[in-house]
Amino acid sequence: MKRILLTSILSFFTVYLSHVHGSVTYNTPQEKEAAIHIQTGIHYIKIGDIDEAIEAFKKAIEVFPDADEAYYNLGLAYMDKGDFASAAKSFEKIYPKAPEDIGLNFNYGYTLLQLKRYSDAIPKLEKVLKANPDDRELEELINKARRAMKGD
Repeated sequence: MKRILLTSILSFFTVYLSHVHGSVTYNTPQEKEAAIHIQTGIHYIKIGDIDEAIEAFKKAIEVFPDADEAYYNLGLAYMDKGDFASAAKSFEKIYPKAPEDIGLNFNYGYTLLQLKRYSDAIPKLEKVLKANPDDRELEELINKARRAMKGD
């Protein structure tokens, strides 16, 4: 089940990158510099250098604090390292701007599950399930979180 979830995370990651990256326009010099750092971070993720990716995404945020794509990818990089507390902080920064984004809801929800913040995770994962009603693994993950909340 863990392997399948990680595959799902990577699928959301790929879809999100191609969707967001293709639709963002960079107008100011700060936005353009942030975009370079984001691209660098994505490159580092692709070659498996997560620490360098994290540094690149942090530079993007330093240059342009509204770089939502940098926060999202930083969260994914932290997830990859197993640093779910840091991932949650990254996702938390951008969640108010995109509360219906399926990829963000899945990754943020999954991160919150890892932190045992079940009551925060379940609504986010339910949004994903609503968009993917045939996803039995996700449904089971939500049910498992509900049982954990009850102490079963």
